[in-house]
Amino acid sequence: MTGKKNLSNRRRLRRHISVIARTLPRGFNVPAHSHNTARLIYAATGTLKIETPDGAYIVPPTRALLVPMQTEHSVKAVVTVEQRSLDLAETSFDRLSSTCRVIGVTPLLREIILRLAEIGPDYQPDSHASRIAALVREEIAQAPVLPLALPLPRDQRLRRLCDLLLNNPTDTRPLAELGEAVGASTRTLTRLFKSEISMSFVKWRQQARMMSALAFLAEGCSVTETALMVGYESVSAFIRLHRRLLGMTPRGLPSEKKGVGIYFSRQNKASPHL
Repeated sequence: MTGKKNLSNRRRLRRHISVIARTLPRGFNVPAHSHNTARLIYAATGTLKIETPDGAYIVPPTRALLVPMQTEHSVKAVVTVEQRSLDLAETSFDRLSSTCRVIGVTPLLREIILRLAEIGPDYQPDSHASRIAALVREEIAQAPVLPLALPLPRDQRLRRLCDLLLNNPTDTRPLAELGEAVGASTRTLTRLFKSEISMSFVKWRQQARMMSALAFLAEGCSVTETALMVGYESVSAFIRLHRRLLGMTPRGLPSEKKGVGIYFSRQNKASPHL
């Protein structure tokens, strides 16, 4: 990901924690950039796709992605997204994680984020708002880490193979045939999967299909439609894998059609900007 901009914050952070409140329309892309602070990217409604040099992430409602400072990442709104993210300027946040990780957003953390979005960035020290903000670090530190990350390789041959499967999750070709398409032997690719992303080819493809499935479900596709679109002939097999990886059935995730019933003040909606 060369030639990408390192985008600094457009305004100086006035507090240790600042909220980014904006509406991203369906399909909106934020190109690769980084920040001088850690950022908790949260979609209160809708689903985001986020990519870094080392991984791809799906962030549905009730989940958030913790991005360390100076980490390049691009963002795409799968559906219309109400983003309520946090810039975490306090240095202690950098020690929470040196790599990106998807965390579960507890009801308390969600309400803290939404309340800070209503208050805005100009709260005073030792105020009610500052005491609310003080809970954020503890809530993030206690949040469960979830398997919604898909590691991506640096090796160009393996990256071409991974891109083939991400662009076409119904591709069922065995590793040997995929290797012919990218110019690498089965033995080489097996070794690269182990050394570059610490995952077998079979497990990586399962997780890649699940990432695609989450995006389709967010768009309102049925479970049956989604299972077929990501290459499963058996809907029950897809549901079992979904439960094993995410701890819930596909129907447990909110979609654009279902909505999540969260109130947003109109004054906090903003046009997409960095």
